[in-house]
Amino acid sequence: MRTLSLVLFGLLALGGVEAAAQPQPLVLQVQNLDGKMQWLTDFKGKVVLLNFWSTTCPPCRVETPWFVEFQQRWEKDGFTVIGVSMDDTVDAIRKFNAQFSVNYPMLAGRDVEENIQKAAGGIWGLPTSFLIGRDGKVLKKHLGLTPKALLEKEISEALESKR
Repeated sequence: MRTLSLVLFGLLALGGVEAAAQPQPLVLQVQNLDGKMQWLTDFKGKVVLLNFWSTTCPPCRVETPWFVEFQQRWEKDGFTVIGVSMDDTVDAIRKFNAQFSVNYPMLAGRDVEENIQKAAGGIWGLPTSFLIGRDGKVLKKHLGLTPKALLEKEISEALESKR
């Protein structure tokens, strides 16, 4: 059974992009595709783009190559993308990863959607992405397809920031 512990305090309102006034750390635990538990806190000290997505989501297919590029470009600077698939089997995710040459951690969230809905007030559309600072706190939330240039700007700023 997949386990998810998702605690979101003081997060952003749904819709568009907003910054958290007093962001709190985001705590997430989900099994990776090999069945091992993955904690978001394992990435503390890095800037993280946490993306909730689906293989059947057209905007997600647009974003994925960008995320592969971002991972390649900024990994050495302390950045990572983490994908959480919300409605796919592990086999479907593996096929998607191969098709798009995914180079970042991918987690399977299908069985934990109800817990996410309760804890986070919902992931009401896909894709939904959280930009998380090195301190583990949410900097931005994006609902829907976000322009590549905006993501690049926000990631660059987060990498330059001390938090």
